[in-house]
Amino acid sequence: MNLNIAIRIFSDLERSRFISLFEIIPARLNAQWTITDCANADVVLIDASEPGSEYFLNACKSSVAALPILYGDSNVYKVDWFVGRPARASSLIDVLNGIAEALSNSQQNDSTQRSDENLNANDNNSQKLMHPAALMIQKLIEDSHGKHCQLFKYDTLEILIDHDLQQAFIDDEYLLKTVWQKQLSSHVCDIPQAFSVASLADNGESFKATNKKRLDFKQLQWLCFLFFSRGIIHEELLENSVFQLKRWPDFIRLPHTPTHVLLSAALVKRSVSIDELARLSNVERNIVVNFINACHHYQLIRNYQRTSKVLPFSPPKKVPIMDKIISKLFG
Repeated sequence: MNLNIAIRIFSDLERSRFISLFEIIPARLNAQWTITDCANADVVLIDASEPGSEYFLNACKSSVAALPILYGDSNVYKVDWFVGRPARASSLIDVLNGIAEALSNSQQNDSTQRSDENLNANDNNSQKLMHPAALMIQKLIEDSHGKHCQLFKYDTLEILIDHDLQQAFIDDEYLLKTVWQKQLSSHVCDIPQAFSVASLADNGESFKATNKKRLDFKQLQWLCFLFFSRGIIHEELLENSVFQLKRWPDFIRLPHTPTHVLLSAALVKRSVSIDELARLSNVERNIVVNFINACHHYQLIRNYQRTSKVLPFSPPKKVPIMDKIISKLFG
């Protein structure tokens, strides 16, 4: 099901927060959502604290084409669909999936409902087969369970997620040195369930004060694909494709090692397959795959199928020097 949603929120900060959430939750939604304007929307997200919100809410209620979601500190207008402030991925997912299900049920008869059950079963199976990096993103970012601040820990690796600030705090030295030296073979990078989760009462202020690297959620997604992909190619890519960087990753902001810079240099110059890049750079294949996954998620890389064989090199035909001089003089 394809649904359009309008975000009627005047605050740039609040609006960008919702847009950021929509970028990280598609895998958990049972419908495809597109952000649009109010005139073309199936659903409108309304901030209860803004002027005219009650009037606009009533206008939406009277229209069969626009279903309202109220956003605020409390459900002051007693609407069916409500997202509390501050917005979190888990609550937004629940509301959007609830709306999609309600709209679907209202449009279908008993026979089509049986089809939906099969579809839901397929969705559940696809979630079980989610990419390891996507599973890690889901655990770190989406499954907040209403918590403001969570600490994920395995062995000496600690990742603090502040859901209110939409930021992560991490000791990237651990990833860039310890795990990197093991070439990502450790089961630390295998199963997200291996991480224990604890809620922090002080919003993690003591943890943040220990000079941890601060990442926004987009940078955190890069890190997950870079270190938690386990050498498995992204489901949107093909193993036998050739790849080339459209532009350099922003290594000032993104976690990386010197090897990632080496891979970038090779991918900017030419279009190569995964195996070719591994041989050219003398880097383990799993690490190459993880880097390509991260670049693809960040929309930094183009990929296509190689349609023709590489022709052997033919040296240029030698032309006698006098022939060159005559050609220059007389054309």
